[in-house]
Amino acid sequence: MRSYNLTFLITTKLSEEEAEEYIKKIESLISQEGSILNSELKKKINLAYEIKKQKEAFLKSIDFTFPEDKISDLKNSLQKEENILRFLINKI
Repeated sequence: MRSYNLTFLITTKLSEEEAEEYIKKIESLISQEGSILNSELKKKINLAYEIKKQKEAFLKSIDFTFPEDKISDLKNSLQKEENILRFLINKI
């Protein structure tokens, strides 16, 4: 298992409560194969430029451990999520 950081932007088309539920869904996706080490509070930010016609987004960062051979499956799952504007996974 290797440690990673996932930082992602969620559309503001979701309400605060819906965004929290959506984050729990992403965390459970990670927990199926790995474990969450740290989860920072989400915050609403103004974007420097529009992403998918959105000027604002919820920013969330999660530190987690995950098997190296399964990380590409996680990336594919995140790419299919329509409420995620952008995401980045880094090794830590």
